[in-house]
Amino acid sequence: MIVNSQSLSSKHQKHFVFLLLFKSMKSWNPKMTKIGHYICIFVAMCHIFSYHLVHGRSISSLGNIELTETIKTIQNKFGDIIDCVDIYKQPAFNHPFLKNHTIQMKPSSYPKGMETKTLEAEILQDWHANGECPKGTIPIVRSPQHRLGQKTTPFFPSNQLDANDAKTHEFAQVSVTEGNYFGASARFNLWKPATFNGEFSLAQIWIVAGQGQETDSLKAGWRTYPETNYTRLFISWTSDGYQRTGCYNLECPGFVQTSNKFGPDAVLAPLSWYAGDQFEMSTYIYKDKKSGNWWLRVNEIDVGYWPSSLFKKLSDRADIVSWGGEIVNSGLQGRHTSTQMGSGHFPSEGFRKASYIRNIRSISSHGTIEHTETIKTIQSKFGDIIDCIDIYKQPAFNHPFLKNHTIQFSSQLKNLKMVLYCQMKPSSYPTGMEAKTLEPELLQDWQCLQGTVPIVRSPQHRLGQKTTPISPTNQLDANDAKNHEFAQVTGALGNYFGASARFNIWKPATFNGEFSLAQIWISAGYGQEKNSLRAGWRTYPETNYTHLFISWTSDDYQRTGCYNLECPGFVQTSHKLTLGGKIVPISRYGGDQFEISIYIHKDNKSGNWWLRVNEVDIGYWPSSLFAKLSDRADVVSWGGEIVNSGLQGRHTSTQMGSGHFPTEGYRKASYIRNIRYVDESGAIHDARSVFQSVTKPECYDLRKGDIPNYGIHFFYGGPGYSDKCL
Repeated sequence: MIVNSQSLSSKHQKHFVFLLLFKSMKSWNPKMTKIGHYICIFVAMCHIFSYHLVHGRSISSLGNIELTETIKTIQNKFGDIIDCVDIYKQPAFNHPFLKNHTIQMKPSSYPKGMETKTLEAEILQDWHANGECPKGTIPIVRSPQHRLGQKTTPFFPSNQLDANDAKTHEFAQVSVTEGNYFGASARFNLWKPATFNGEFSLAQIWIVAGQGQETDSLKAGWRTYPETNYTRLFISWTSDGYQRTGCYNLECPGFVQTSNKFGPDAVLAPLSWYAGDQFEMSTYIYKDKKSGNWWLRVNEIDVGYWPSSLFKKLSDRADIVSWGGEIVNSGLQGRHTSTQMGSGHFPSEGFRKASYIRNIRSISSHGTIEHTETIKTIQSKFGDIIDCIDIYKQPAFNHPFLKNHTIQFSSQLKNLKMVLYCQMKPSSYPTGMEAKTLEPELLQDWQCLQGTVPIVRSPQHRLGQKTTPISPTNQLDANDAKNHEFAQVTGALGNYFGASARFNIWKPATFNGEFSLAQIWISAGYGQEKNSLRAGWRTYPETNYTHLFISWTSDDYQRTGCYNLECPGFVQTSHKLTLGGKIVPISRYGGDQFEISIYIHKDNKSGNWWLRVNEVDIGYWPSSLFAKLSDRADVVSWGGEIVNSGLQGRHTSTQMGSGHFPTEGYRKASYIRNIRYVDESGAIHDARSVFQSVTKPECYDLRKGDIPNYGIHFFYGGPGYSDKCL
């Protein structure tokens, strides 16, 4: 039989050569037969090993396991070798359940309330400096890691919350149980705790469904162990309580990586240092509504997902979510291990010294990020879902400067045993300010229970990311704005301790992700040292309503600053009004005008900056958040603001105020009246010495009004794009 070996596959060519060698032995000299058998066996073994190495992995001269589908290799300064592997030939697809799996390149949707803007992670994985993996590949760290199912199997007692049931694993964690969970998130500060005896130390989100050998679980966070000098990003999973499945990172088939930027098991740097700067990473795990896959998102990058087909219980939902630290205690030499957890210091040492996990949240069946301390949930007739949160467990206290926040409290709270105290009302009001408590006439058709604060689940854009206001050397010169435009009045540079005004409420049209707002703006300092507070009403394309808003920053929006309660800082005390909530009714062109009154003032005892809306004290910005505003403000402004993205090479059509020019006057143009400021003695004065600042009068303008009993006031606004506004 004649066979053309060129027509055979590489596999069949090797079988063919072996067959010819074996058959030719029959014609050899008998004395050579024994030698021939040895040659045959040697060739056969070479064939077997060669076949499996070509179709699996090869071993380099350095002893590292290399992926044969590597497109590019990168080495970082920490010594890791990263292979950029074809995304369609990654290890995940060696799993028997994923043989015909189609990659989901990005989530079909995100949980409501989750920031989805893709930002470059600031603290992760320095190997990008030496080149990135090309699109269509994923980074896989070549350095070996221990399999979770072999050396570090976690315990799974009937009640996962009872850490005393652990054998060699020890935990310090919080958990939510007996619910239906579709994801979780948190922010971790990063440390490198000391580890010994092959043990590990980690901080994680842990999502679980089922019990015993039917336990499905997903974990993600940071981890360190003796074999490395670094802290690393990690993931793990199991579908049978770690009996036969389960591993770290990509060490076994299962997790499908989609990002070419981040890879599990890579070094995290820089790290937090004791009594110094704190560095964090954000972690989300959530179930995709359409595919059912469990996605991992780290520092706003979608890293990849665990396919739903891997699981029985988690293919539906999770019933336990935990956040916390974990170590292994091998108990060598008959004593407890010296392996550290977190920073290696007890939590009583507090911020900058102890490890923390903040912004702990779970995701509901509606795909909405929920606060874990919700006491009651309300849905308004306008579609808002409001969580009533324990006032002492609100997001404000996740701020590092507010960890031990203790301030004055009202007499009825003196007998309560609480670690954190909240200033329930100002110690005093500015002289001349209306201070009696009135039910708000315009806002929000519901209220939470006393002892709770309302937080709207509906997402808002982060001020520091999408809508950063101008920060020229002199904030008063609005012409220095890049894509923000203003029509406002500003008081002369001075010493201010508050401001107030009444705004009529409109819903100007907005486009292209832009916003339009009316506000009081209080600031102190310049450049990156600028502190500012803002409050007013705002609208944007994602909603059909006008919303109450606040914002703040302590560094001119470089690293701090957000709307409402989206970041820790503002301490809410009112159970009646919610920041970010809808304001109804609104003014009608040529018809009834509806207003809100806003006061921002510095408490003369605590130094906190209080916000009062329609005679209700909503809460305050603690003085400890600020360097400049801890003393006083030097600039106060009142007016309108919009964002002009300049798409299509022309001015935006986003409106300001009512969308009509101020020349149209009362009932048609937007106005701000009873403009006042608070002086150092706590007295309120009319803001008579103000000057106008208008970015583009042909688009939006401003003029002083002369309506009796309206105090100092002005009309402002405009339609945006026109034949004059280009």
